[in-house]
Amino acid sequence: MLYLLAEYGPQMVPPTDRSATPSDGSSEVSTLLTRADVAVVQLTSAGTIVSVNAPFETLVGHGSDDLVETPFEDVLDPTSPSLDPVFDGELTASDTLTLPVSVETADGDVVPCQSLFTPIAGDGGADRRIVGLLSPAADPADPSVDALERNPDRTDVTAHARAFVALADAIPDGVIVLDTGSQIQYANAAVERILGYDPATLVGSSKLTIIPERLREAHVEGLRRYLESGERNIDWEYAELPGQHKDGHEVPLGISLGQFTFGGEPYFVGLFRDISERKAREQALEESNERLEQFAYAASHDMQEPLRMISTYLQLIERRYSDRLGDEGEEYLEYAIGGADRMRAMIEALLEYSRVETRGRPFETVDLEGVLTEAIENLRVQFEDTGAEIDSGPLPRVTGDPDQLRQVFQNLLSNAIVYSDDEPPRIHVEAERRGETWIVSVRDEGIGIPADAQDRIFDVFERLHSRQEYEGTGIGLALCQRIVERHGGDLWVDSTPGVGSTFSISLPASDEN
Repeated sequence: MLYLLAEYGPQMVPPTDRSATPSDGSSEVSTLLTRADVAVVQLTSAGTIVSVNAPFETLVGHGSDDLVETPFEDVLDPTSPSLDPVFDGELTASDTLTLPVSVETADGDVVPCQSLFTPIAGDGGADRRIVGLLSPAADPADPSVDALERNPDRTDVTAHARAFVALADAIPDGVIVLDTGSQIQYANAAVERILGYDPATLVGSSKLTIIPERLREAHVEGLRRYLESGERNIDWEYAELPGQHKDGHEVPLGISLGQFTFGGEPYFVGLFRDISERKAREQALEESNERLEQFAYAASHDMQEPLRMISTYLQLIERRYSDRLGDEGEEYLEYAIGGADRMRAMIEALLEYSRVETRGRPFETVDLEGVLTEAIENLRVQFEDTGAEIDSGPLPRVTGDPDQLRQVFQNLLSNAIVYSDDEPPRIHVEAERRGETWIVSVRDEGIGIPADAQDRIFDVFERLHSRQEYEGTGIGLALCQRIVERHGGDLWVDSTPGVGSTFSISLPASDEN
């Protein structure tokens, strides 16, 4: 098998301009479609056929014109297992899923097959594509065994090797196959773009070639422990480790590992991506946070101290000289005191905004039912004074900072009460799971938000109403958005003036759900 990978790799993928950055893979999959001898289908994330190759047309007995833009399940026999695991969004770029399926041909025949599916583009959504490889089963009584496993000497070995190589070179990530001695048996074209090595020169060399010298001893020891006891010294699903570029510098890599067995021998496959740009952004963000922290210190000390002095002296003037000021003078003094108080509240809010990243707690499993209960308790006086009522559906556990998530709920609930018009506030909280994400919504029946203002409300100090109409610092929603972004999610609003608003939050699901 590994011999075939080395043999067919150069034949399948002619020299290309590897200095160019590849696209997300959805266009390069044409390499696989046109060159592979095995039946290949490209699908949208919803399961609609985008393109097929000639072997697939032969297998099902339909031309591509009849297949494109039709559901993939239309070509399957009803007895085939559900394909929900393929299209539910849980497959990552390094995952593959094999399923025994049965194809119903144009002549009405049913052909048992072994299928393999893997995502090849995007991180989900409209740009996501899934490639499926189908191989007729060698033993129709047991479709889980394909021709490759039943008879390794058949030409299907060649077809599978060619399909693997074409698929590996169609994606922008580096792919290498290793034996248990860390000897490289295969490297795809992206390896040269990422690490500078010609893939052909890497085959037969040690993986230590592409590992920085300072980490080689740890790699050898980690591999030894794994082979002896199964102990993994890194996370195989995703780890961040540097690679050694041909010119000597280190390249930050995001790595996923897998293992397979062929001919009774174990082998490893590694998929890696250059994350230099992301690391640069993280460094810039860290420096930005440090500057925000410096500002926070100034805001909490240098700025607030003179403000407290101004407020104190204004109050002292009010107490001692109110009888001399007259009605107009007292009114002016009240304006000044109120302005100082608002300025202090704004500084404190801005200080809180700047510390979302630097003062947040480590993430943990958070029960949103308990978080909502605490938020309601903290707003009890506001609920009682306005007669507000709230109903909530079941809420999930998520991964996050419980204090910050409670703050988000408090802000959203408080806004729902404040902007309820003249009616007693009615608030509805519910959650819906979408793949590995929970969408939590807080809906009110208040005054609503005009369409042209629904983006602006998340800006710092952005107000749609005067302080005489509604109190507040104008930073609450900006703070909520910053907190949600720290959790890897998003915050948005759907609103109709006079009908109400729904604020929705996306949060990563906890493994305990």
